[in-house]
Amino acid sequence: MVIAAGIAVALIPFVFFMQFLKDFFKKYKKVIVILFIQNILLAAGIGIFFYFKYYKPLYQDSYLFPKEKETFFYGMLRDKQEDIEDRDFGLHAQEVRKKMDCGQKVFFVDIREIEEFNVGHIPGALHMRHKDIIGTDEIRKLFGLNEETFEEGIFILYCHNGDRAFYTARHINKENVKYLISGAEGLYDSRILPYNGSPISDAAIFGGRYQLRFQMKAKAAKELMKKRKYLVIDMRRQQEFKMQHMEGSISFPINVLSTLEYNSVLESILGHKGKEFILVAQRYSELFYANLLILRLTKNYGFNEKNFHIVFCQFQELLQAQ
Repeated sequence: MVIAAGIAVALIPFVFFMQFLKDFFKKYKKVIVILFIQNILLAAGIGIFFYFKYYKPLYQDSYLFPKEKETFFYGMLRDKQEDIEDRDFGLHAQEVRKKMDCGQKVFFVDIREIEEFNVGHIPGALHMRHKDIIGTDEIRKLFGLNEETFEEGIFILYCHNGDRAFYTARHINKENVKYLISGAEGLYDSRILPYNGSPISDAAIFGGRYQLRFQMKAKAAKELMKKRKYLVIDMRRQQEFKMQHMEGSISFPINVLSTLEYNSVLESILGHKGKEFILVAQRYSELFYANLLILRLTKNYGFNEKNFHIVFCQFQELLQAQ
């Protein structure tokens, strides 16, 4: 009885408040409805204004978000591609874990760029760029194994998403040399295989907004090329460069060059210190290597990063400058 009385007393202010709202709404019904509709129209108007004024022009004129290639992986932009899963040459992380738990000798080879390896890798993994691996001899020497001990182990090649490792493993075509399906990024937020550092190597190397840095529209690049001495460094695929490229440009597809080839091209760039550098990239992977080249030139050779500009997904527009 006491509880019921307490509840009734507590509800009295609420009843009066509801009656007040009812009377208030009845008295000012038209004003409230007008204000409500007005706010909806105002919000819609502001939304439409920003859409047509900023969002739509930016998206249509975007050199950062080419629609046919755009995808996201943990907040990072990626080229659209499906994971390569070839059971003849690859193993999933769970399968590698089982082999390790069974006591099998498992050796990991990180075939990415050294900067990727330094920000994170599987414990015990050794580094060798994938284009420097011609066959099993390089892997055997990397771990100091003879032919007999090499045959006793299984060697897991891995890169950031499995792409480079797949082609390397397929080229070697050896039963005990496999690639890690999905690569290091497949280990993100996973405890199947141990990993030191960040599997999302590009974000760890450059920061989350690195893809925006250094970018320049083709129109601005054309104006710059009229006023300053410049060198165009083409990061696109070799076959695309052979089909069409800017006069005097240097082809530098880092991902497909051995270290010896890389050093040869790098040597030809070092003599242009002081010029403006226009780096041409067509894919997000090439955008990564463009940033990597800038990092190396500024950190290791004293180049001024203000002289670097990346023209992304605008090769045809830039070509018209010549």
